[in-house]
Amino acid sequence: MDNIKVLIVSFYFPPYPKVGGRRWAKFAKYLNRDGVDTHVLCLTFNQDNGKLGPWNKDVEEFNEKIYRIRKEFVKPYHLRTLPKNIVQKIKWKLSIALEKYKKKKYSGNYSDPGREYAVEVKNKTAELIQEHGFSTVIVTGGPFTIPFEVVKLKNKFSKVKFIVDIRDNWTGGVKNLLSNSQLKAESSKEELTYKRADNILTCASYILEDINSRYNLVGKVHHIKHAYDLEDFSPEIFKKQKLINSDSVEMVYAGTLYVGMEKEVYKLTEFLRFLKMKGLVPRVRLFCFNGGYENIIEDSDVSDCFVYENIVTPLELSKVFSDSTYILQLRPKSEEGWENFLSSKFYELLLYRKPILYFGPSGTVQQFLENKKLGIWIDSYSDDTDFDQLYNQLLKNEIPTQSYDVSKHEFREEVKKLKEILKP
Repeated sequence: MDNIKVLIVSFYFPPYPKVGGRRWAKFAKYLNRDGVDTHVLCLTFNQDNGKLGPWNKDVEEFNEKIYRIRKEFVKPYHLRTLPKNIVQKIKWKLSIALEKYKKKKYSGNYSDPGREYAVEVKNKTAELIQEHGFSTVIVTGGPFTIPFEVVKLKNKFSKVKFIVDIRDNWTGGVKNLLSNSQLKAESSKEELTYKRADNILTCASYILEDINSRYNLVGKVHHIKHAYDLEDFSPEIFKKQKLINSDSVEMVYAGTLYVGMEKEVYKLTEFLRFLKMKGLVPRVRLFCFNGGYENIIEDSDVSDCFVYENIVTPLELSKVFSDSTYILQLRPKSEEGWENFLSSKFYELLLYRKPILYFGPSGTVQQFLENKKLGIWIDSYSDDTDFDQLYNQLLKNEIPTQSYDVSKHEFREEVKKLKEILKP
């Protein structure tokens, strides 16, 4: 693939510590190792500088190929402080009013975090194409304003292949947040972006189906799913067989506790209450950005079962999962379709061969775990959960099945598929 030179354009990228920066950090690492000359254009905010992001190590070996647009992220005044005097109160109210006015007047999704930077990213992309002669540009979203602007360059660089990667549901997730005119404008941006792009990638099958059903782009849209990276784990972890103390039940959740998870957290407290009634000693370790749901947990009679932990490296977290009894997945019902999303973290969890306890609505996650016999579904929308039946299932030690082939979800498998799409 000597004649292929790739520029990845990603709003999020290490040292940004959340999962938005992971996908293309991994692809860039493996493409470069496989001889595909791959560079990255990203935004780096001052707040991220010096942070020990989980994927910093992945980008060290091609650091000289990363071009960073450095910015200071400044929140509106009313989100930075609470008013302490009359002057500040006036400024605070004016800031809220101004933000509401801007949001109302904006044509599209004003909340898109790439909105202010998209034109600058497009101009820098054009500059890098001219300077380095890239044959392919891959631009990922959300945020979605950046792919919308960058693929406009197809008119200027007709011989360059432009690939748009969609990690989230573009307009499907904001239907109730926009006015009819704003939704129409945002939908127009989405459609134009897809039509201008040479190829479209998405990490979720339900997003692929949605794009094809609305825009009839069959053959142009490809499913390059999330995957686990074996380099994030120590081989010794998977060789170790842990003898579980029959009285101690340790559960681990890692990730973000998103808005709208009240039902899932309440159902989890019910399950802990059930385990305590059985004479067991349950503990839930939460490795979460910015915590979450402390009010529900602290007001419950099982608050002593919860421990909020500091964020750790992927290798350290893998040791925690390996020593756990059960692994937790919490998904709310949402317009974004989180109950249907098989994330990179989800595939990583399969490696541990531990029962996955899924608290959430029915959907792709529930079907995958039940059909493959890899976990238990605890319906967070049911008022009469039979915890005895579910727990007896777990005691049979038939879940997870040890015969399931996890290797098909390894990152290199997705790299192979991506390289086929990159071919001229």
